[in-house]
Amino acid sequence: MKSVDLTQFFKKCGLDIGYIEILETEGMYPFNPDFMANWVYFTFLGYQRLRDILIEESNSPETFACVAAGSGVEVIGLARIFPCIERFFVTDIDSDVMSGCSTNVSKILNWGIRVFPLIGSLCNPLRPYAGELDLIHGNIPNLPCSDEKDLSSGDDKGTFIKQKDLGAVPSDYSAWGLESQYAYLRGAYEVLRKGGSVVTLLGGRFPLNLTDELFKRCGLELMPEFSVGFKYQTQPEIDYVGYHEIEKRYGIEFDFFRYEEALGILKGNKILNPTFKHSGQEIKDMLRNARVSAGEALELHKKGIRCGHTVHLFRGRKN
Repeated sequence: MKSVDLTQFFKKCGLDIGYIEILETEGMYPFNPDFMANWVYFTFLGYQRLRDILIEESNSPETFACVAAGSGVEVIGLARIFPCIERFFVTDIDSDVMSGCSTNVSKILNWGIRVFPLIGSLCNPLRPYAGELDLIHGNIPNLPCSDEKDLSSGDDKGTFIKQKDLGAVPSDYSAWGLESQYAYLRGAYEVLRKGGSVVTLLGGRFPLNLTDELFKRCGLELMPEFSVGFKYQTQPEIDYVGYHEIEKRYGIEFDFFRYEEALGILKGNKILNPTFKHSGQEIKDMLRNARVSAGEALELHKKGIRCGHTVHLFRGRKN
């Protein structure tokens, strides 16, 4: 267990809420000191844009759920971004992680929000509250693994999901590593209130034209994409191998991009990272000359060359 000072990170995200320190256990997905390598950086900036969208819709959430909450960092920031929240449900598959998450959250969320810690995979722990949830957030692992795999470390827990937790998933999503996304979104549909929204934070390694159909098959209306970013691939030894195995199995290629070259392209086009003005497909098209497959990214990694992927905040609404 170690202490992590997140004060400057929160300030960098436009959330200056004083001194922020969490305790991080081995089972938690680790915080990366490089701000731009953290998924939560894109979460916080994107959700500040979503807050404004929901205000325009007169649809600000009072009941929020964070699926796979981990250390609780996302919960702390999202609770500040949405001061209208009255109840916050937080889930994780690991009881020890959830205990640490609850400790971190309770130290900082002292402004009247009721927090409900729940143990379980994806949206399953939220079923007793079906019909009460306004907004569900999740950053879900994409790579399926055997039910016997040890997921005690934070890196593995943030990368893999056990096959037994996916339930029945249409087989055509296997080729693009989207089984867990289908299971998460379908579960969210079942517990959201009518008019409620689910957000998934997703790496754009797959063809983005699959997204609309994915949400439709889960009973959700895909709303306009509200944030697109670009980050380098963390845990490359795990992820490149996992995605390359899928490439070989199905004869497809995922989209990664040479990191430094891609950053130069974005800078040359004066694109903010993340951007709220460009679609994910526009960004991927812009980066096409820096594109590599997972297999190629793995070989580049062995040479010390970093690659990255686009980051998307997709929102579906239950009508």
